[in-house]
Amino acid sequence: MPSFLTESQLEQFDRDGYLLIPGFLSENDCEGLRNEADRLVDEELDLSTHPGTRFTTTEQDSPDSQTSDVYFMTSGDKVRFFLEPLAVDQTGKRLLVPSKRHAVNKIGHALHLLNPVYRRVSSRPEIKSIARDLGFEDPILVQSMAILKPPRVGGEVSSHQDASFLGTRPLDTCVGFWWPMEKAEKGNGCLWVVPGSHKGSLKSRMVETGATEQSHPQESEWLPVEVDAGTLVLIHGRLVHKSEANTSQRSRYAYTFHVAEDGLRAKWDELNWLQPSSETPFTRLYDFES
Repeated sequence: MPSFLTESQLEQFDRDGYLLIPGFLSENDCEGLRNEADRLVDEELDLSTHPGTRFTTTEQDSPDSQTSDVYFMTSGDKVRFFLEPLAVDQTGKRLLVPSKRHAVNKIGHALHLLNPVYRRVSSRPEIKSIARDLGFEDPILVQSMAILKPPRVGGEVSSHQDASFLGTRPLDTCVGFWWPMEKAEKGNGCLWVVPGSHKGSLKSRMVETGATEQSHPQESEWLPVEVDAGTLVLIHGRLVHKSEANTSQRSRYAYTFHVAEDGLRAKWDELNWLQPSSETPFTRLYDFES
């Protein structure tokens, strides 16, 4: 399999903990992902039967409360909808926004496996080449999400490291693949990163019983990642990153999944909140086909 990343890109990723690859997905790819996310919400989200699970990384839906939510904790091999707290009333049944599309925080966590549109993107050979370039020997693909970040109510994602939620042992090997489906800017809640923070230790761990304290970098350390639709953003598992609330009139759709080693060098941590089921084991990336 030919290399995809250049030596310069690999050095940059090692130095900064993130890497931008503009134009990885075409505008047609992005439009297809956006349209499929909208179709899923329109056709498969029934608020009358939805448990009302809202997703936020602040306030009442802390990691501790997420672990007690069965709908969330059993979503690893399903396609489920998580609502914006500001978009629905306390019951989760009545909309406070114009439509269901404006009420969904994210769709997860097995889009890459169960949805043909997202599966085609997730199984592209270029992704396998990138994984090899990054040194993965036997990677698994886990936790795919369409993140809708709707206008005016799209919630903040607080400062965190992905390896806190998706750890491997003895090495932390998690890498996030993140694409905006439309232009991501400060105005509509783009990513922010702390370059080089992946060189430090893991600041917290979310497991089935909760998490330890979170990381809080100084304001001057943050850098906005403003990118066009289709840009691939690679994110090291220990890179400290976040996104602000979307208070603009525009949405900020994105698609993301994570790759982790599950071979001789490292194994999926049995304490992670996300675990494979006997019916649906994790996807082996090098064997993955659309």
